[in-house]
Amino acid sequence: MATYILVDYANLIHRCKHAIPGDVALKTGMTMQTALNSFRKMWRLFDGSHIVVCMEGGSWRKDYYPKYKANRAVNDALRSRKEMEDDAFYFEAMNQFAEFLDQKTNVTVIREKGIEADDLIARWIDLHPDSKHIILSGDSDFYQLLADNVSIYDGVKDQTITTTTVTDGDGNPVVHTKNVKKKDPKTGREVTKKVSTLVEPPNPEYELFKKCVRGDSSDNIMSAYPGVREKGTLKKPGIIEAFNDRKAKGYDWNAFMLEEWDKVEMDSDGEPVSHRVRVIDEFNFNNLLINLRAQPPEIKTKIDTAILNAVQKPEVKSVGIRLMQFCEAMDLVNIGRNPNEYAKILTSRYE
Repeated sequence: MATYILVDYANLIHRCKHAIPGDVALKTGMTMQTALNSFRKMWRLFDGSHIVVCMEGGSWRKDYYPKYKANRAVNDALRSRKEMEDDAFYFEAMNQFAEFLDQKTNVTVIREKGIEADDLIARWIDLHPDSKHIILSGDSDFYQLLADNVSIYDGVKDQTITTTTVTDGDGNPVVHTKNVKKKDPKTGREVTKKVSTLVEPPNPEYELFKKCVRGDSSDNIMSAYPGVREKGTLKKPGIIEAFNDRKAKGYDWNAFMLEEWDKVEMDSDGEPVSHRVRVIDEFNFNNLLINLRAQPPEIKTKIDTAILNAVQKPEVKSVGIRLMQFCEAMDLVNIGRNPNEYAKILTSRYE
């Protein structure tokens, strides 16, 4: 059984950009080194067979929802000239790194106009149901894809997330510790004690359901039910109760989904306009944007074609020499001193 290491490239380089101190030149070199070290670590940890790098190509979702990720454009416009120059330098270097992986190694690199990396990863998994998949990303959007053959590795936290466990880099269960106030039975006074509990693994179906209700502020997707509680009350069901009733579609489901609220949006003149909406209609719309298996048929066909074209690239020979040349050009001294293990990983072809 093949084990594919699926790399969310944008997530990887953005997290490195913000986590690595120093000037932009240092960030650039350290990001490339961190990426290659992440490939090596995952290869060892999960007995990898092939690296698949999935890149951003824009989004088809903007055709359905023009405001999708519009908040990011606003944030970009607020950058200083120095920040814009540094970003241009950094991301150009990251494109060169991706180009190296695509043209000088046997890594599969996929990028398609109008398709996001999340879509590519989800579709790759569905097209390879008999293989194991490890997603390299810290993005919780991927929780919905967890399955018996799909795990997530968060390189920043050094945690592996499956449907049954959350473990650290040594394979030990991750423990969450918090302060809890309790009454001392002897004195009757309130004292604070540390309580440790195992971190529960995400339920993929529930994580998707909850996100479709909550929306995603980072992508500018509004909540389908603003202010709703995750756990409801006797009088008003919450997200958990609606989820548990999703198959029977009884009282909790209907009371939740048929709730109405006033949605305020801006018209073409920039004036606020309020209209009455139902939770179920907003939920279904959010599902189209958030559910990584809900792409329209023509988009799935486009993704399938992009994947097929990417895996059919000719075999690259002498990957080790090409890696050494790249390390010399990019001043990746540590990688260049011991390129053999990295070269072995980058040589492994899709089969």
